[in-house]
Amino acid sequence: MLIKTIPTKVVAIVCRTYHLICISSLALLVSYSVSAADQHSSLQLRPIAPITEARAAHQATLLSNGDVLISGGCSNRCDAPATTMALYQHTLQRFITLSTPAMPRDSHIAQLLADDTVLIAGGWSNGQITAQAEHYQATHGVSPIANMLQPRAAATAAKLQDGRILLSGGQTVGFQPLASAEWYDPASAGFISAGAMQTPRLGHTATTLQDGRVLITGGRPGRRDMALNTAELFNPHSNSFSPTGNMTTARQKHAAVLLPDGRVLLLGGSDGNDNNRHNSTEWFDPKTNVFTAGPTMQQRRFKIPDAVVVMPDGGVLVAGGAKYIEYLNPQSGLFEQLSPALDLAPEFATATLLADGTVLLLGGYDTQINTSARAWLISQP
Repeated sequence: MLIKTIPTKVVAIVCRTYHLICISSLALLVSYSVSAADQHSSLQLRPIAPITEARAAHQATLLSNGDVLISGGCSNRCDAPATTMALYQHTLQRFITLSTPAMPRDSHIAQLLADDTVLIAGGWSNGQITAQAEHYQATHGVSPIANMLQPRAAATAAKLQDGRILLSGGQTVGFQPLASAEWYDPASAGFISAGAMQTPRLGHTATTLQDGRVLITGGRPGRRDMALNTAELFNPHSNSFSPTGNMTTARQKHAAVLLPDGRVLLLGGSDGNDNNRHNSTEWFDPKTNVFTAGPTMQQRRFKIPDAVVVMPDGGVLVAGGAKYIEYLNPQSGLFEQLSPALDLAPEFATATLLADGTVLLLGGYDTQINTSARAWLISQP
């Protein structure tokens, strides 16, 4: 405790005299005396060999064997969908391109099912929004299944406790945001209506709560509208949506993650003007259905719906939308900055928690919509 009370200036003078023995002491003192904005997380960032095709707005799905399926995405400044699917082999720490044919698509959904099949559905495909859906299986590749009830891109997907997948909102032809929802039933391999949300939403989030309900937050109700501060809850037993308390901040293209204590943390986004990005966060408590302000991130960031993960220790890793990665330390309750910085601020990148506790950060595009093939592994020492 004594070191916390020694003025930094005094220690600096001593260290100039006894430089070799004081570096560690000064570093220790600085770690106590700096503000949260100057702290650096102990997480480790390591670049790995890139994926074979640059992409953003893709999906990264963790398989039961520890590998990661990389499906879809947009390439070439997002003028066209990526033409390949890839597999990240974690034991070898490398990407391989899959030979199986698949529909080129981006801004789609991909969800792992109980039988280790991946459901891939919707999105943009060659300039059109599609209702087509596919299954990926490691032994059989990609095969078509029944279409969704409605073409939709940028929809949200939430896995229900009984294994069904709830798809909500998104946009259809003419950039029209949707209020409709449907679920995929693995038992029948088909899509069934799940009613409609209270409000059409695009750029929203959907998070399955521990009690089985699904929290829908934010987004915007029209292509050029401002963001919403409203939220809804989907009840899988009544197959209905109902409004819940308003968020503290209107946000779209943000992220939401379920924490071990049952709360949901919402992070970043924008107010609908892409220049007005948020560094704010907020909590949703399912016991009270109330939103309250959370800790402030050090960077303003949006287009991060798939770039935030909960780490094994309960901390939250935030990537994308800025060159620095951040970590919400569960002990201090503050965001810490991971050093060094990335060489771009990837938007619509993916961050995937792997079976060994490391995180695979992949792809995205920069502020000029240049897509990236870069990949990194992030780990706790």
